[in-house]
Amino acid sequence: MVTTAGGGDAAASPAVRRRRLLPNDADGGGGPAAAAGPAVAPTAAAGSPLPRRRRRRQPPPPHPPPPLSSSPYVPASVNAGTGRVFLGGPRGGSGGGGWRPLLRALLPIVVVLLCVRVVLKGGRLWSQWRTRPTAAAARAVNRAGAPSRETPTAPPLRQAGLAPHPPPATGTAGAAATAKVGSPPLAAAPVGEVDGVAASAPSPASSTTCGATVNSQPPTANVEATTAVLLFTHSRADYLATALASIAAAHPRRHGALPLFVSQDAQGEGDLDTFANVTEVLTSFGHTAAAANITFTHWAHTSPYPHDVNTSDYWFLNVVAYRKITRHYGYALHRLFTEHPTFQRVILLEDDMRLAPDAFDYWVATAPLLDADPTLYCVSGWNDNGKAALGGDIAALHRTDWFPGLGWTLTRSLYEELAPKWPTLFWDDWMRHPDQRRGRHCIRPEVSRVANYGETGASASYDYKAHISQVVTAEERVDWTSVDFGYLDPDVYAAAFWGRLRAATLWRYTNYLRSKVAPGDVAVRFPPGNIEPVAKRVGAMSDHRHGVWRTSYGGVVVVPWGGQGRWAFLVPRNWEEVLPPDVRLQEPS
Repeated sequence: MVTTAGGGDAAASPAVRRRRLLPNDADGGGGPAAAAGPAVAPTAAAGSPLPRRRRRRQPPPPHPPPPLSSSPYVPASVNAGTGRVFLGGPRGGSGGGGWRPLLRALLPIVVVLLCVRVVLKGGRLWSQWRTRPTAAAARAVNRAGAPSRETPTAPPLRQAGLAPHPPPATGTAGAAATAKVGSPPLAAAPVGEVDGVAASAPSPASSTTCGATVNSQPPTANVEATTAVLLFTHSRADYLATALASIAAAHPRRHGALPLFVSQDAQGEGDLDTFANVTEVLTSFGHTAAAANITFTHWAHTSPYPHDVNTSDYWFLNVVAYRKITRHYGYALHRLFTEHPTFQRVILLEDDMRLAPDAFDYWVATAPLLDADPTLYCVSGWNDNGKAALGGDIAALHRTDWFPGLGWTLTRSLYEELAPKWPTLFWDDWMRHPDQRRGRHCIRPEVSRVANYGETGASASYDYKAHISQVVTAEERVDWTSVDFGYLDPDVYAAAFWGRLRAATLWRYTNYLRSKVAPGDVAVRFPPGNIEPVAKRVGAMSDHRHGVWRTSYGGVVVVPWGGQGRWAFLVPRNWEEVLPPDVRLQEPS
């Protein structure tokens, strides 16, 4: 028998021999033999081969991780068996959440927001479609303004506007108007109710009249003597003081010319002590009027509400201010025309209006035109789109289907037509209804003669800052007595207006209004019933009443554009159904 130096048996079994040859065994060495000394390679007996050493199988190497890149995320681990890479958090961070949970959280929010936007947009489009002006209504509007077949060609027009003369006064449209609330505060009250009885004479306690010396009478003396000025007020003493000061500054100050009446609304308040500060302003102005030769009368509307109005009703309380305003208008107009049969017309103002220096000259000069032309039903001093950015000719006037309000002349004949059906709410929107317009036009200036500064009041709204406060008022006087208003004849005006539209360059895209120029007038189209996208590009107001856009004529809105008397026509896309049959647009470019 052969033994090893360590005393081990050379004939040990192969398992024992393999154990002796394996290093780092579980017992920390080569087994029990390792304790006696170092292991010695076994020697075989003569003629017998040594056992073959078996190598331990090594596990396959893992797949190498992907190379690093510029991505902010790196693999957090690699599966040793499959080689799959599991993404971890941001580079340099720990954790495996990353951006996927964030996306999962944001996705529902984005979907909800998109759905809300689609619903809102769809609702607005549906509303615009329902209130779109129909082709029949547009044609009815045009019948009054379209030129007749026998109409002669209009006289040559100056490039600055329709009016062939006179040249504008020196200066430009100035002074931004501090203004507010759209048209006069929307109103409120039953027709024909005057203090509960037919208009009674003002008592000495509520009426004050001032007058003074006689001056030489101008050619307009008859118009001035038969035209009253009626100012409405309620509780805004500071506004009233500003309005009265501007009236005194613009007034002709001739004896008997344009007598001023101030109607104070005190419905249901019993007496005037509720707004004593307003009464103080009026008392003080009485002395100013006497010194300035202005005939001045003040009365108060103190009648309670009629018995058929439930003042505790929710809907009444929600619109009580508008009911009061409309009722106050009906009362004051009835009282004025009943007690003063010589007045043939009245200029209506409110206590949040400041007048241009030539405002009264403008209303007096256009009064004969209003009296003689049955296609007119008012002359207004307001241009809804008369912003400084749009420029304008201070001597140019326009016909419009829209009732502008805000400082306007009402004739006795029109009042007698409207009085039997006077509304209970929103008198100004009622005036814009086809039943009251009856295809007639108003005259409006290209540059306003009235500024509206009523930021607070019954009709305070977003429109004040966005539009009304941006309207400018003429600072220079125009000699209106020398103006030839022949271009405002319905046939002459229509021929000139549609002629300029035919010659205008039709642009294919509305954004050209901001990015391109043209040597003459231009025209752009808007979807039927939705002028808002185009109106925003030129800064015009975009609302309508009963299918009539603000400042529109025959369904077309025109604004000064690009200076030098050029116009921009805003035309509906279905213009073939809206414009007169003989009006065709150029090919778009």
